[in-house]
This record gives sequence, structure tokens and C-alpha cells, in this order.
Amino acid sequence: MPKSTFNKIIAISALALVSYSGVATAQEVPNLIGTWTGNIVGGALSGALNHSPEQKEPVFADRAKEWTLTIEKQDGTGLIGTWSTTTKSEPLVGVIRQDNVNVVLADSDNTFDARLLSGSEMELCAQEAEEAIIAVCLLMKRK
Repeated sequence: MPKSTFNKIIAISALALVSYSGVATAQEVPNLIGTWTGNIVGGALSGALNHSPEQKEPVFADRAKEWTLTIEKQDGTGLIGTWSTTTKSEPLVGVIRQDNVNVVLADSDNTFDARLLSGSEMELCAQEAEEAIIAVCLLMKRK
């Protein structure tokens, strides 16, 4: 390969890399304010549950119950809202990670990891390992 062709390939590759990294850092923080509802798509739980009757033995999660995530305030990547069912509502805080796709949330007894699938859908997974043990994932859709 002639030296001039090789130098052109290196220059184009470097330009492409710089352009790509510029796009990644210029990505806007998504606006998550609003009401998101959804159902559990899979998981299991046991123990003293806040939104359901206590389970003495591990059981698979109820896929019929609707859950609501309401993001009331957003300041940059910071989030404030509520996590609720028809029987209970809990204050919730969160943060959008620097990739603008992954979200970390917490209420008084659970932590949640979420991944934005689109502007109107997210997979939200809840974990707890105290009075109750919970590992469930939900598909949440913005209303």
C-alpha cells in the first residue's frame, strides 16, 4: 500500500473517531417527567412486602398488578417522584447515568435499575434484600 494511501486511511479513521466521540458526549439528557405505568414481566419475591400480602415462601411475581412511576421534577440528571400501586405510594429519588440510557432509582425500601428503551418505554428492575427479598423487572410505558 502506498504511503499516501495509508496516511489518508489513518487521517479518515482519526476524524471518524473524533466525530463519533463528539456525538456521544453531546447527547442531551432525556426528559423523564411524566407518568409511566407498567406490569411485571418476570421475577420472584418473598417476605414482608409493602404493596402485596406477605409471602412466607418465594413466589413468582404477580404480572397483573399495574405499577406507576411518576417523575414530578427533574433537574439535569436528578429525578424526584413517586413509586406506587393502587394500595400505596412512596417517595422516590433517582439519577440518569452519564450514558443517558441507564437510570438508578430508590424509594424507602427498594433500589431500581432502569434502561430507557425509547422515549416512551423503559425496562425497570427492582431489588430488595431486607425484610422482603425481591428481584423483578417491569416494562414501563409513558402515558
